[in-house]
Amino acid sequence: MPGLARGCAVTLSLFAASVRAQFVLSDDFESGTLLRSETPPGKWPGLTNPDPALESLAASAAAAHRGQRGLEVVDGRSMVTGPGVEARLDLTGSASSGALHVRFWHRVVVADPSRGVMLFRAGTGASEALSFYVYRGSSAGTLGGTDALDAYTRDTAPLADLGGWHLYEVSLVGLDTANGARRLWVDGQRAAERPGIDYRGFSIGSVSLGAAWETAREFTGTLHFDDFRIGASPHASRLVWVLPTGSPTGCCAAVTLELAASEGTSSVTAPYDVEADLSASGADSALFSDSDCTEPLDTAVIAQGESSTRLYLRAMTAGEATLTATHLDFLTGSAATAVTQCEPADGGCGAVRALAAGCGCHAAAGPTGVLLLALLARRRRRRSS
Repeated sequence: MPGLARGCAVTLSLFAASVRAQFVLSDDFESGTLLRSETPPGKWPGLTNPDPALESLAASAAAAHRGQRGLEVVDGRSMVTGPGVEARLDLTGSASSGALHVRFWHRVVVADPSRGVMLFRAGTGASEALSFYVYRGSSAGTLGGTDALDAYTRDTAPLADLGGWHLYEVSLVGLDTANGARRLWVDGQRAAERPGIDYRGFSIGSVSLGAAWETAREFTGTLHFDDFRIGASPHASRLVWVLPTGSPTGCCAAVTLELAASEGTSSVTAPYDVEADLSASGADSALFSDSDCTEPLDTAVIAQGESSTRLYLRAMTAGEATLTATHLDFLTGSAATAVTQCEPADGGCGAVRALAAGCGCHAAAGPTGVLLLALLARRRRRRSS
């Protein structure tokens, strides 16, 4: 097989359907286990590790990008020479049409700088439909694979800071067509693509995550993975703001926070309740949960199975308001919008704006504001009498 050396692999498979089987699996490794036979049960049915004295896979606190645990793969170099498996979690199945979308967070903790490692592989037997390598020494990667005629091609992808956490997304589309494609995104940016691949009659029987293949088994290092997902549709990768068109007034304008995929799909459903941290800056702006802008908030939840949540923006001065939403599992969403000054709804609102409920232009005056207005009206009557 073309490429580097085979190493520790986490192999995912397809769950069979009557006609078309699809890979569907999500693992944040928070159970602390890997195998379904363990207690509490993990997500994987099997494990292959022919050299456990030098190779290991474990749900580890040291490997957590989010939460308490992630997957740690340690490859201490096998005593066996030549190509072969080092360690992997196994699933098998069959898929012969449609698409495959994978995303995971990853970092290289320790590695031989002169060697590379395949992080992900999808194929059947010796045929790779999709493979993704990283090379620690050159800060580069390759996205490669074979077609229906077993012809192998690859494309170079620029990478940086492999010791830091990065979000990798790989996809294979157009199985069983003459115009398939494979693509790679790194931190939301398209890094490599190969269109026009003949996948007619091609099927996928397994996918692998980890140190998924080593030709000479010379790679050594420790790899961390977290929040792995695989399926037939694109996965959420970023938080995105949807703002009103034009320049909204600062008086409680509706805005939307949604999840989107790097390949362009918007409104992707949340895999769990996503609680994002929020901030608003510029134009004396703030975010609220209600349409009267009386309930300020600094977090918002996109519920599991939903793709967005509605919020409200108020800006007390004219200018540019910048909204930011952050979450460890998704790329940060930031957007700026020009806003006009929040003008009072009537003449009295301006005078008591600071005393109105929630200080919003659309809010009714609170009890203190009503009292002040009454005192002002009484003073006017006395002066006129």
